[in-house]
Amino acid sequence: MKYKSFRDFLNRKENDDSLSSFANDINIVNLSYTTYAVVNKLFNEEIHIPDFQRNFKWSIKKQSLLIESILLNIPLPVFYLDNNDYYRWQVIDGVQRLTTLKNFFENKFKLKDLEYLGKELNGKFYKDFEYTPELRKYSRKLKEFPLFLYLIKSDTPDKVVLSIFKRLNTLTTPLTNQELREAIYKGKATELLDELSYSRELNYIKFDSSPNMADRELILRLLSFKIQGLGLYHGKMSDYLDKTMEIINIMSRDEIEEISCFFNNSMYKSYNLFGKRAFRKLNNEIRMKSNNRINKCLFETIALYIEKYSEDYLRRNENIIKGKLNNQMNNFEFSECISIRVDSIKSTLLRHNVISKIFEEL
Repeated sequence: MKYKSFRDFLNRKENDDSLSSFANDINIVNLSYTTYAVVNKLFNEEIHIPDFQRNFKWSIKKQSLLIESILLNIPLPVFYLDNNDYYRWQVIDGVQRLTTLKNFFENKFKLKDLEYLGKELNGKFYKDFEYTPELRKYSRKLKEFPLFLYLIKSDTPDKVVLSIFKRLNTLTTPLTNQELREAIYKGKATELLDELSYSRELNYIKFDSSPNMADRELILRLLSFKIQGLGLYHGKMSDYLDKTMEIINIMSRDEIEEISCFFNNSMYKSYNLFGKRAFRKLNNEIRMKSNNRINKCLFETIALYIEKYSEDYLRRNENIIKGKLNNQMNNFEFSECISIRVDSIKSTLLRHNVISKIFEEL
């Protein structure tokens, strides 16, 4: 049985039939349209927002940030639509985003509180993109931006459609800061992080890649202290990392090669000295566990300072260095600065000071 509206469908009494019985009947196709094409379909009612989904909740700021994301080429999550009515697709997921796009093209709000393009675009309507020569590039970007749609065909069972709707409302997760950086600062910086994340030297330490790019952010933390230095860190790690991405994007090939060599040398020396225990919060009384993860604070500090010393020096002083580090692991103040409020200036200065002294000439 097909319901006349999505409201009827969601309000119906569910039965306990297993979805497995519908597995062969699921029919979902993926489509790609430009933003302009999708908005035209909204204007022409070819894409329809059901009454029960019309409760628009986004603030002007949130709508503005969506428009900014498109202008920065940040991919948007896919949209889900139901093709129960052949001539009109019904929105299942993506109402707030689609309504925002329609509102902006209709000049219903002006941009405000943008994070990256505010200096140029705060206070602008869509019509300003069209009629201001220096802003026309943004009109083109907005119109041509690709949107990806999953269209659930009419022969897909109702129970499957309900399951999709429920999952979309419970499984959606926002992009991480590093995922945003990868989109915004695409270029030499993203290429370098990609290369280093797969380096042979890093793999010695059993450095697991991460689907949300936490591994690349970890590498970026180290490169930031190498490139900018501790003196330019003012307590805002996200801004500090953003700046490093900007700097790398304008570096010469030789400068990038120098950074790459620094990183690989650091990983190699760290592995030679600590083995698979490198950068872990361990002391001599704790055995290595398979789920013991790299500590980002130990990674950014040990890797930064160990690279300055020769392999011969590290080999001769191996026991002394390990002993000093082990003592610090049992020190409450040091343990706190690598575990709690780690990005504060106080914690950052403390751990850098401690780790640098551990490697000092003995």
